[in-house]
Amino acid sequence: MQRTFDDLGTPLAEVTFCVVDLETTGGSPATCAITEVGAVKLRGGECLGTFQTLVNPGLPIPPEITVLTGITTAMVVPAPPIGCCPRCWSSPGARCWSATTSAST
Repeated sequence: MQRTFDDLGTPLAEVTFCVVDLETTGGSPATCAITEVGAVKLRGGECLGTFQTLVNPGLPIPPEITVLTGITTAMVVPAPPIGCCPRCWSSPGARCWSATTSAST
């Protein structure tokens, strides 16, 4: 028997979501770093807040990434490192996460 959304407990319209988007210097977690963080907190179709910041990755941004994202090394030099960014996504009540990424091989 297939379960319904009602069987899951909290109605989906009452669940708080945090949708996060990251830009990076490339696709390898071993050699690449985050250059931008964006987040939107949603509940019941209503936007509860947003967050966006550039991040200093501590290494140059490759030209092909600049073409893809529009983010240059000069733009991120004055930005804080990722460890200094606020924990916007760890706020109480955020029960469900959504993230997006794209990679080419």
